[in-house]
Amino acid sequence: MQIVIKKKKAKKFLIVIIALGVTIFVYSQKDIFFADGDITMCAQVITPGRNPQTGEIKEFPTPCDVPKGWDVLEVGGGQEIIRNGVTSKVYWNSDLGLSFEYIINPDGYTLVQHKKREGDHEDLVTYFAIRNTKEQEAFLVSKVPREGPVEISIHVFNNVKKVDIFTWLNDNTQITNYNKELYPIAKENVGGVEALEFLSDGVYLKRNYLLESNGLIYFVSGPEDESFGNIKNDFMTFLQSIVVF
Repeated sequence: MQIVIKKKKAKKFLIVIIALGVTIFVYSQKDIFFADGDITMCAQVITPGRNPQTGEIKEFPTPCDVPKGWDVLEVGGGQEIIRNGVTSKVYWNSDLGLSFEYIINPDGYTLVQHKKREGDHEDLVTYFAIRNTKEQEAFLVSKVPREGPVEISIHVFNNVKKVDIFTWLNDNTQITNYNKELYPIAKENVGGVEALEFLSDGVYLKRNYLLESNGLIYFVSGPEDESFGNIKNDFMTFLQSIVVF
């Protein structure tokens, strides 16, 4: 891995390294820089950054190249970001072309990611569940069989047949619980792509969004029932943080 030392004013230097009797001349002005004051070292590794104002995600050649004010994302997620006293985590996955943010404090949430298991839909890639942390912890220690906590979820499927989202919705009502006789479909924009919005009624009423990109189907759901506390409003905030790239 090549290391770059960034500075405000660059000067050419010829670095001479003598090791084991061998003289090596390395590095030109574009390879190494010295700062007038503090030294900042940047590994030359592709680094994703996200504009928190627009949700735009771009890749940069080093962490130092990510613009000031942008979030430097960690591949696979886990980076904490604090804004106005609220701490959130950002999930970012280039294989899924997906990024989202969820609150962890105060009264925040825990991200649970499930891999495909026996009995799951054959096209399922992965499934994310975002649950209130206190409720999730209580559920894990409970010895009484019961439903899991109310959750925000994202199911990711391979679009094997390469169909449009409306066709996929009608072909997979067993997954989406969509009933066209009860609830109409509206068009929205989620993560920068067109999505179908609809309600579904099961254990509780949900608001759902279905979108397609990169050969994948993303099925996003959250509770519509206000009796579950802040999660309905938090779902709307979460929805705005989604980026599909």
